[in-house]
Amino acid sequence: MKIKEQKTLAILLRKTLMADDDGVLEFFTDKFGRITVFVKKLAKSKKKNLEIDFFRLLELVIFEGRNSKSLRSVSTISVFHTFEKSYSTNEAGFLWIEKLRNILPEEKPLPNFFSENIKLLGNIESGSLEKYNAFFRTKCLDFGGILPYFNQIRQTFFFDAQNSKISRIMIPNALKISNTSRQILEFLRRSDFQTFQEKVNNLPDENFTEVNKVIAEIEKYHE
Repeated sequence: MKIKEQKTLAILLRKTLMADDDGVLEFFTDKFGRITVFVKKLAKSKKKNLEIDFFRLLELVIFEGRNSKSLRSVSTISVFHTFEKSYSTNEAGFLWIEKLRNILPEEKPLPNFFSENIKLLGNIESGSLEKYNAFFRTKCLDFGGILPYFNQIRQTFFFDAQNSKISRIMIPNALKISNTSRQILEFLRRSDFQTFQEKVNNLPDENFTEVNKVIAEIEKYHE
């Protein structure tokens, strides 16, 4: 098997420093998907420690051995500065990173999903955090194949998240979802990031508490 170096774009998902100063890093990359990379004496490398940080688009040079990957070099392409501006956006960002880490399969390239997440991380507007949060979580549910289609009934309806059941009439343990919230949920499911960003300011603020409640119920039973 040929041993080689490859470049890939990446975002950091987790950084673990070992007792011997080595590091174990997890990245979401455009070329490999989610990967684990080993770094010798990471704690002693000031340059790598400064570069390898959260909320950055990184370029990695990966050395592929027979059984593992190691990091040759890293450089920052861009910094997602919005996550530094407030506690709420920083907190949301780390929740998003952890969610990606949990849903992404290991060593499976997902270039389109990677690209969409980079667009989201690089363009989030802190003033519309609730809407961006709903978009991200909806896309994660859709990625996992567990997001219902909310166009089965085109009116206010009842939704049992535990059984993924939608009904025109009231059913036990179901959420009542207004028709406007239903339309928003379906819009979030269908839209890519560009479409979402073009329409985000037109989406009614008052519905997103309900929208995020629906998303939370689906996550509760199916993630």
